[in-house]
Amino acid sequence: MSMTPPEALVAWMDRNPSMLNWDMIASQPLSLLQYTVQQQELQRLAEQTVAFLSGQALRQEDDSLHELDNYIVRLTDVHIKANGYERPMLHVLLSLEGGSYVKSSYLGEVMSIAVHDTVSRLQATMNLPVRSENGQVVLDLGQGQDHTLVLNSTADIESLGPKMLKAGLDALEPAQQVLALADVMSSQDNPFRQVSQALPAVQGSDGLTPALLFFVNFTHGGQGRMPQDGLDFPSLLANTADDRYASTAILSWRLLHRDAYAQSILGVLQGGEYRYVQSDPPEKGLGSMEALKGQLSIPAGRCEGLGLEMLFDEIVVPGSGGKAALKIAFAEERISQTWQPSCTVEYKYRHVGATEEWQSSKITVEPRLDYAFELAADATAALTGRLDSMVEQAAASIDDQSVPPSTHEDAIKALADYAVQRGFLNALSTRLTAHIDRQILPCLRQPDGRFIQPLVRNRTNNLLLMGGFTSTDSSFRIVEQNVELSAAAETTFTVEPPSNGVKWSIEPLPGTTGEMGTINEATGYYQAPAAAALGGKNLMVRVVAKLADADADAEQRSESLVMVIGHSLDFNPKFATCFSGTSLQLRADLLEDPSMAAEELEWQVLTDGAGSGTISSSGTNNAIADYQAAPAPDDVRYVIDQIQVTGKTSGRTATGYVLVTHKEPDLHLSVDEQWAGAGLKIEARVAGSPSPLPEVEWILPLEGTGQIDSGGVYTPQGDARFVVILAKKQTSTRTYGGSLTLPLPLSSFAELRKAQIARATLKWEAKDEEGA
Repeated sequence: MSMTPPEALVAWMDRNPSMLNWDMIASQPLSLLQYTVQQQELQRLAEQTVAFLSGQALRQEDDSLHELDNYIVRLTDVHIKANGYERPMLHVLLSLEGGSYVKSSYLGEVMSIAVHDTVSRLQATMNLPVRSENGQVVLDLGQGQDHTLVLNSTADIESLGPKMLKAGLDALEPAQQVLALADVMSSQDNPFRQVSQALPAVQGSDGLTPALLFFVNFTHGGQGRMPQDGLDFPSLLANTADDRYASTAILSWRLLHRDAYAQSILGVLQGGEYRYVQSDPPEKGLGSMEALKGQLSIPAGRCEGLGLEMLFDEIVVPGSGGKAALKIAFAEERISQTWQPSCTVEYKYRHVGATEEWQSSKITVEPRLDYAFELAADATAALTGRLDSMVEQAAASIDDQSVPPSTHEDAIKALADYAVQRGFLNALSTRLTAHIDRQILPCLRQPDGRFIQPLVRNRTNNLLLMGGFTSTDSSFRIVEQNVELSAAAETTFTVEPPSNGVKWSIEPLPGTTGEMGTINEATGYYQAPAAAALGGKNLMVRVVAKLADADADAEQRSESLVMVIGHSLDFNPKFATCFSGTSLQLRADLLEDPSMAAEELEWQVLTDGAGSGTISSSGTNNAIADYQAAPAPDDVRYVIDQIQVTGKTSGRTATGYVLVTHKEPDLHLSVDEQWAGAGLKIEARVAGSPSPLPEVEWILPLEGTGQIDSGGVYTPQGDARFVVILAKKQTSTRTYGGSLTLPLPLSSFAELRKAQIARATLKWEAKDEEGA
């Protein structure tokens, strides 16, 4: 990363010493923001807490119901389109996969079923506000705006997609809606590091390096204001910053003084209570603090000087009372302390080197404990602290006084004053530090606990720190994230920075069984399982890199997700219905892999018989197919055509079905709402009859979709995504027939199931003479 602070930022700091009254302003680069989101999603997969989305919308033009069901929702990428200081917004990309999309009529008749796995997953976008909540900066999927979700190429369906996406996201559990981007943590034991305000913002337009910003104030800090539409507010990151961990933090010089000294005083004075007074103007924060209660306990000890040696008992120095209570004034550049307590010192003394008996006594003294503390930055901007006495002749050593006391009593008083002063300085020195920036920065953390480690310091009114959310010698991560591979494909994982002694392994995610592929422990070379081992299914594997950290006596770890695609070719809808002589369009999807990009596709109707349709293809690689249903043949009510698309080079295939109605159904099938057994009980009625028919012949024309008994009870089997049920009723004069398509599993598509149950209560107009 660039080691030179951006000139515009340094100039802004020079013109704005108040930092808009913020204690800290920090940045997180877009690349780290994207990585944080990826790791959050990987953690959800590992913990099986991924969000599953279902949503529906009604198209009023034809009363068709459109439903999404059981889609895994993954936030795959984030972008910053415009500066947002008062209303920060991120443009996010979502991936919806693993679920089904069904279009049905108001009577519950399924018109089409699409199944979207990784190859054909749905892509969605929306704008998400970034907000602060309970000490975290988060994205909330339930607060999205400007949703987009394209289900297919039909314009009217495109308008329904956003409605379905929003409905599904709104219905998620709160824990599934929220993604943490950063933690803004208050110190548990330091009231001066309790966060009082933490507001996020984003930068990314007008030539500013994309970044997430944090504007933070602590207790007793100022009343910060956000930049107005970004006017005159510079980029916190150098335009050349290419390190994904690059970050910048600005710490108020006032904050550093306040935190360094005030938190030390809180430790010095036991049982302290204080009056806090705001600055004038109050926007700047704390002006002063004054002790109302509390005391400093100085342990018994010895001091020597002015020809005397003194042994004194424990001295109790009250924080209030006396000539002047302990008071600390806070300014931009320094801290000023005034304190003149009244305290009694019990002691015994004798002349130095004498052998006479110790003389015991006590004395009440009023030492002046007036000091100034200020920080300074050296040529490298490393901080040093300086504590100066503001009292003339206040002794660091009692013998340094240029005018010795004229009387014995004055000498004893000087020794007692010195004992109190030294006791205060000893108590203060154990807590006072110039490394205050290192203590403040951990308040802003990544969800995995990392915080900014400064590499460069620059003092321009305030302190500018440049570094990263981990130091350069421990910025350990797998470079390749969210990797997708075809079956039997191979890749080599790497880490940054390049490190010796990395050990690679693969771990299953919950629910993963079977082969996971192999990885070379030393090189990170990964070989995905063969297609036969996957059985056409997808595999998710967690790749883990571990590096022993001898200095920290610990082990660094980084993870990445690998998706192995069991099939790289698919088309949708997987099931559709149409009538004789009509047509419908099918669309194929190829895995985005260079080896597949130029592959030509071939479409076929595998069914051969009366009433089967034809198919033709067009588009890039013949990815679009137009199915044409045949004219109605005699005595054929339904034809189910099996459609197959094949990659001419790879030989990979995908199949689906079209149900063609050549003759209007006169049996109407519905689901029995009263059935309490396993599976579903299907009923058949003729038009105009409220009662289901007995002795119906039930047929499952597609293999592997389950079983149905003579009473119409359907039990699913296997992992089919839909089932077609045909029914026939033979009378003396004619044959009745009807069909019902059910999406699977049976627990899916609640709105469609309600419509299919409600069909039993509808009264259709009788169209036949024989009736039931």
